[in-house]
Parts: sequence; structure tokens; C-alpha cells
Amino acid sequence: QAAVRALLASYHRIDESQTNQGLWIEAASAREWMAGASGDDIAASRGSVIERGRSQVR
Repeated sequence: QAAVRALLASYHRIDESQTNQGLWIEAASAREWMAGASGDDIAASRGSVIERGRSQVR
């Protein structure tokens, strides 16, 4: 039991470290994207994005 709990705890620590690193990478990517995007850019593609989403659930 103790060995299994220790191994599972290790797996959880590994998973958490990878997830945290991935979230930091995603946050940096979002900041970069937001620095170059404007509301007009987003509005211009809004309709096509919504339509693609709707087509995926049909």
C-alpha cells in the first residue's frame, strides 16, 4: 500500500509540474496574440468561427 501511494503521489507531482508549465506557455502565447490582435480582427472572423462550431455539432 505505501509503495503504491508513494508512486501515485510521484505521478501526481509529475502531472502537476507538466500542467503548470503548459499553462504558463499558454498564457505567454495568449499575451503575444492579444498584443497583436484588435477587436476589429476578432469581429471580422466571428461569423465564420461560429458557423464552423455549429457545423461540428450537426
